[in-house]
Parts: sequence; C-alpha cells; structure tokens
Amino acid sequence: MAILVYTGESFTAAFFSSFSTAIAVFLTWAVGRELDPAHEWSAFVALPVVFIATFILGRPSLLVPFFIILCCRMITRICGLQPKKSDAFLLIVMGIALYINHLYIALPFLLLLFVLDAALKPTNSFQFISALLTSFSYIILLMFFQPRFSALFQNGPSVFCPVFAIILVAASGVFVAFYTRHDRVVDDLNISEISKLRLNLARLATAAWIIAEVFSGGTVNLLQVYPVIAAYGGIFLYHLAGIILNKAHPFSNIKVL
Repeated sequence: MAILVYTGESFTAAFFSSFSTAIAVFLTWAVGRELDPAHEWSAFVALPVVFIATFILGRPSLLVPFFIILCCRMITRICGLQPKKSDAFLLIVMGIALYINHLYIALPFLLLLFVLDAALKPTNSFQFISALLTSFSYIILLMFFQPRFSALFQNGPSVFCPVFAIILVAASGVFVAFYTRHDRVVDDLNISEISKLRLNLARLATAAWIIAEVFSGGTVNLLQVYPVIAAYGGIFLYHLAGIILNKAHPFSNIKVL
C-alpha cells in the first residue's frame, strides 16, 4: 500500500487496491487447497507469483476463484455434507455473473458439474433439477446477450501468454491428477474419505474450463483467471520438486515433500 501511495495513488485507491490484492492472494491459496487437499504446502507456492502479478497485470476477477472453490467443494464433498439447494442457487447466480463478465463457458461448466454430482456416488438427485435450471439460464442469456469470442490465434505476439497458460494448466491438471491418485483425503468432519474419482474429476473439469475460457477469450480472459492458473502451476511445481528431491535421496524412506 505504501508503494502505491508513493507512486501517486490516493490513500483510498491504494487501500482498496491493496485489499483486493490480499483477497486475490488468499483465494489463490484456497483454490490450491481445494485442488490438492492432501498437501498443505503446495497451495503456498503460487502466492508470490500472484502477489507480483497483481501489480503487473492488474487486479483479477475475485469471482472466478471463489466460484471454483464452491464448485470443487460441491463435487468433492470435502465438507462432509451434501450441497444444499441454496448452494446450487448461489452457484447458478455466480455462473450468470461470470457470463455477463464475458466468461461464457462458466454455465456449461457448472451444468457438467451438476450432472456429475447427481450421477456419482453418493448421488444427489436434486442436482438434475439444478442442471435444468442452469440450462434454462444459459438459453435465456444466449437469447439476450450474444457471446463475443476473441479468436486466440489472431492476437499476434500477445498470443504467447494465453498459449503458455493453456499448456501449463493442461499439463498441471493431468500431472496432479495422476501423481496424487493414491492420496488419502478425509473430509472436514473427519468422518469419511472423500472419493478420489470426485476429486480428480473436479481437478480436470476445472482445468478444462480455464483452458476453454482462455482459448475463447485470449488475453482478456487470461487477466481474469490468472490466479487459478497460478494455483495449478504452483501445485505442479511443488510435486515436481518433490519427485526431483526424493530421487536425489533414493535410500531415504522419508519423502522430502
């Protein structure tokens, strides 16, 4: 905040800028915890990157990481309880808000998650109704707010960052889902182990959504979702470092990370 005031911003503007940066960093950590709940420290790797990026790239959308946190908790059931009807309604409202903010694939992504949550054990048949409401909302929005996609590969030199982000998220999502497939994670109530299938589907579906948004919106959408990309990259680097360090100590029975 002191740096922003020194560079000429008013105290009020610097305060709100610093506050939103702090929230973005916290939400990045929370996304990392939802995507990799078995390893507490992996969520911290991305935090310095996001902190610096907020000064270079500007403040990202805080709704995106919050939306992903709620979606992941719905699918993984890590809280130990089935999502309530009010949770589904809140997610639909958030999906509509993201659509209005030019993240046009948020509602199809949410529709997929509702169907998965309804079909996977333990089942939740109400989510089929949530899926229908999501479909209806999406159709209404398409009628009144036509999507305006940006052709990624027509952006010239600025295409590098979105392409790099797409590759990073795709590689990280697949790598983490495979490398941590045997991890045991207990829900927040310490009652039961969460489904590995649900956890990996949450990771891969989230990665697919972020990739689709960056691909369809290029740099504009990248600037909204980069905390989530950083969270994926941080988890990837954490586990990659663990593999390298453990191979450097082949006779040790204790994992370095």
